[in-house]
Amino acid sequence: MNCIHCGQPITPGARFCVACGREQVAADAPIQSAAPVQKGGGCSPKLILIAAVALFLIFGIGGAIAFFYFFPPGVLLSDNFKKPHAQLESKIQRLGSAARFSNEALEIDPPNKKFYTLIYDTVAPDKATVEGSIEWKEGDKDTYYGIICCAIDSDNFYVLMINGRGEYLLQSYEQGEWVDITGYLNLPKMKVIKKNTQYKLKIVTEGDYISAFLDDLLLVKIMDPVNHKGKPGIYAQGGSTGKSSIAFHELRAKKNSMFQSD
Repeated sequence: MNCIHCGQPITPGARFCVACGREQVAADAPIQSAAPVQKGGGCSPKLILIAAVALFLIFGIGGAIAFFYFFPPGVLLSDNFKKPHAQLESKIQRLGSAARFSNEALEIDPPNKKFYTLIYDTVAPDKATVEGSIEWKEGDKDTYYGIICCAIDSDNFYVLMINGRGEYLLQSYEQGEWVDITGYLNLPKMKVIKKNTQYKLKIVTEGDYISAFLDDLLLVKIMDPVNHKGKPGIYAQGGSTGKSSIAFHELRAKKNSMFQSD
């Protein structure tokens, strides 16, 4: 066997020539490439990072939405009247048989031409919203019902009330005397007050202004440059004839903005 480069005899099977020292591989011989390295079965760091970010967004954003749904910021009071509780228990007992919990509502039967108020201990700031869902169950069209805001006590408060005649009033009660704010006003024609139908009343105080709403429809907005800080509550007034009954389904009081101070 001879060297493929210099032609000198070499040992059969030798890789290098002892004469010229060159490897016994032809210049045009194909070069075998190394076999590819097999990757492991695990995920790449990039995929792991993407999965981690996706999980964070799902649970983080979902958790935040759930928190704000069950614990909305700025809410000072939320009552669904499904059962007695400390804020109103003693006040309800004071009314005796005129107040009772029934069908997941607080029902109040005010005497003819007389009114009852139930005022909470929670104090809302000067810029606040009080809203309640109320139902006229029994009584003539002179039966009134409403929500209270800005109360100092049972002898000093503001009230938005409506009656079966399709009238509404925004009034203040000061030292046991009624003070006229709007007088009797007629509801819009599309709002017909019916028995056994829930209506939502809302009072919004904004510094020097106070607004009244029925089912989110603005009824009136007036300038009233006083401090409206006070307690929320509910109002029921009997009609002229027969038995009156009002059912309260919900009452909420909250700040107008979660960022405002008291």
